[in-house]
Amino acid sequence: MRLNIAVLIVLSISAFGASLTNALAAPPASGSEAARVDQLFERWNRTTSPGCAMAAMKDGRILHEAGYGMANLEHEAKITPSTVFDVGSIAKQFTAAALLMLAEEGKLSLDDPIRKYVTELPDFGTPVTLRQMLRHTSGLRDYEQLLYFDGWRLDSPDLLTDGDIMHIMSLQKELNFPPGSNYSYSNTNYMLLAQVVSRVSKRSFPDFTMTRLFQPLGMKHTHFRVDHGETIKDVAYAYLDKDGGFDLCLPNYDTVGATNLFTTVEDLARWEENSYTGRVGGDKVIKQLMQPGELNDGTKLNYAPGMFVGLGAEESGPAGDAGYRADILRFPDDHFSVVTLCNLGSIDAMELSHQVANIYQGGKFGAALAAATGPAGSFHPDQKQLAAYAGTYVDQNENLILKFERRGESLWAESFMGPSEIGPAQLEALSENRFRGAGVNEIDFGRDPSHLELTAKSLAMPTIKYRRVPDYKPTVAELREFVGIYSSKELDVPSYVTLAGEALVLHAPKMPEIALAPIANDLFIGGDRHIHFTRDSQARVSGLLMSGTWNRVQNLRFERSSP
Repeated sequence: MRLNIAVLIVLSISAFGASLTNALAAPPASGSEAARVDQLFERWNRTTSPGCAMAAMKDGRILHEAGYGMANLEHEAKITPSTVFDVGSIAKQFTAAALLMLAEEGKLSLDDPIRKYVTELPDFGTPVTLRQMLRHTSGLRDYEQLLYFDGWRLDSPDLLTDGDIMHIMSLQKELNFPPGSNYSYSNTNYMLLAQVVSRVSKRSFPDFTMTRLFQPLGMKHTHFRVDHGETIKDVAYAYLDKDGGFDLCLPNYDTVGATNLFTTVEDLARWEENSYTGRVGGDKVIKQLMQPGELNDGTKLNYAPGMFVGLGAEESGPAGDAGYRADILRFPDDHFSVVTLCNLGSIDAMELSHQVANIYQGGKFGAALAAATGPAGSFHPDQKQLAAYAGTYVDQNENLILKFERRGESLWAESFMGPSEIGPAQLEALSENRFRGAGVNEIDFGRDPSHLELTAKSLAMPTIKYRRVPDYKPTVAELREFVGIYSSKELDVPSYVTLAGEALVLHAPKMPEIALAPIANDLFIGGDRHIHFTRDSQARVSGLLMSGTWNRVQNLRFERSSP
């Protein structure tokens, strides 16, 4: 469901490609494919380290599967291909499949509004459909970020249940955006879709998926867990690096749909083969699972239900909760897939999948990426023009921020909570006003130097327009205007803004203090959120709008209740 509270799970194809480029840059190791794959995981394959299980499949046959490192450090249990892992957002593929099966049986329509089945949700004044939720274009705010803003310590020690999620969603007054007008990955969508499956089928969601998906496919070690205290045989414990050792870090969830699926690489190999045969669900459901969505205006997205799609590949993206990491990488035209499941938070399971694919496919995906992004930029822009581009730019909602600076003869960029999460990164010049960098397919500053705006384009995602804002360096007296207690009708607890020396600090309940850095007039960033203070008709600070990483929560309203 997420890597950690400050890192986004969601994957843009451009970042997807940048990671793969790094993987393909290294020359292949010597020896057989299996031996070269084993070398990739060698650093974790010891009795003192957590590690991974991996399976590579071709034409319905497992080419190579193996376990590396330990499933449990205390009891020295080794990871094998039969070891059970929490696979985070990989769960969404199965939630989508369950919903699409019910739609094929005529028991629901994807164009039904969610409130037809989940009446506890507020009426936002416009219908939110099941189809929009499958595509993450619903505008529903992400429950993880909402709860985090409300003082929850997710993963542990706080226990998260469906009831907790329904409560925080019942308080919401607004959507992130009108349904179908934009894209924003939200775990709320798939948690609610699991509720729909349960209510329509009149069975619990874990029971429905067990009898309709897992058992027919022979996935004997796979289930959705609804009791965080359940004992699971052969399960891998999850860890985070700490002081040269490892600390346990396990998810504390009793919620399903968006996450909380436990499975093995061997079971996922069966699911992968079903994506080619359609034995369970049928060809029509499988086709819909691979069909990318679009916005109301026809803009094509790179997200299909539960998977990111592009350049001949489908990928779950960097899924994971707590210390678990997981990735599925599929090449439908080649009938080839890689599954990587890990139990250490610092392991990049997605990157490892890319490298395994590189070994077996000889760089085919890297060639497709190079063709999509075009040749490297070789233009040498005027240095005065580079200096003119330096500065801070925000999108029209002031939720996405890009900062540029000239370093020597190059332009460097840094992104804050935007769709690219870059930086600081050096950009390559494509022309006098067009640049490209890691995570952003293209940046265009336009042709009018007196009115600097820019557009940022990512492959198969909406183009975003930015405007330049003046430098903002408030005095201590000006910062003192923002100090106060801020409460939201959409959360249970307030947040506090105080002055510490010459900087603003945000205090959320049970959370570490967050230093706020000024970006533009009344706009600050700190940690995994940004704060836009609002003013009344007398220009007095009256409240704030809070947004989270990757816009999963946008413009959550707070009112200033006390200075």
